[in-house]
Amino acid sequence: MTPFLIHDAQSKARVLSFIDGLSLDRQWDVEVKRHTKRRSLSQNALMWTWINRAAEVFGNHYGWDATDVHEYFKQKFCPPVVREIDGETVEIRSTKKLSIEQMTRYLNDIHRHCAQEHGINLPLPEEMYAR
Repeated sequence: MTPFLIHDAQSKARVLSFIDGLSLDRQWDVEVKRHTKRRSLSQNALMWTWINRAAEVFGNHYGWDATDVHEYFKQKFCPPVVREIDGETVEIRSTKKLSIEQMTRYLNDIHRHCAQEHGINLPLPEEMYAR
């Protein structure tokens, strides 16, 4: 089922109507949480710029490509989402569903790690787009 996004009185009324139409001969889980915007396209572009730059250095030292560096950063800095699959608890790490704030922390961690641990100077957005 696609989740509802309530943004005005009309969308709220649609949700309430949907809930009112649910059959009471079974139980339902209903979850309401505050909507947060996901990472921005510019954050995603910056992440890949940094990953590709870091891959140049990591490639020389470890033979890694951008995909390897991306996986390394996710394991090191991306907050895990815990899921149960076939009775086994697993941690999934992905940047796709990070909020803007979470992605900002993730990028800051990458920037700091590259500079402090590997001497990699990653360009800041204002440096990349300065005219």
